[in-house]
Amino acid sequence: MPLSAKERQQRWRDKKKSTHNGLAEYKCAEHERYLRRKQTGSRKLVKDMSEQEHRIQKRRWWSWKDDSIRRRRENQQELLDLELLDLDSSVLSNASESIQVDEVNSTTQLTVKVRGRKKVRKDRAKAYQTIQKLEEELKKKNCYRDIANGCIEVAKMLVKILPGHRPNSS
Repeated sequence: MPLSAKERQQRWRDKKKSTHNGLAEYKCAEHERYLRRKQTGSRKLVKDMSEQEHRIQKRRWWSWKDDSIRRRRENQQELLDLELLDLDSSVLSNASESIQVDEVNSTTQLTVKVRGRKKVRKDRAKAYQTIQKLEEELKKKNCYRDIANGCIEVAKMLVKILPGHRPNSS
């Protein structure tokens, strides 16, 4: 049965990337292709785009990135599933179960760390924003306190200058 277009392309890419020289030639050719497209205008630069075109392009980039993340997670999950199957079969055949269970736990912890990175960044950003707000409020309070202290000092100086005048004590 003949290969599909996708399979042929994949074989071609694998063959090109299999050697260091092949990969370098491929990257060089792609860079030249990019420069040609940029000169002819078929590849528009961000600085040349209108706001609407830029928004549309950003949406495309986001969807491409989402797809990339989804594929990477699926591949990681498949690898984990294969590792777990291999570990399960080896656990049944070997008596050293505790070592392999530790290996499983370390691999699952690794993927949990990868998944949680986005949340960590979100939490850090939120903490940074709250710190900035609190610092601004503190500056305002310190400013008011400085003004109040300045007014008290001015009042004391006036009392010294004007000895006959006494301030109201309330």
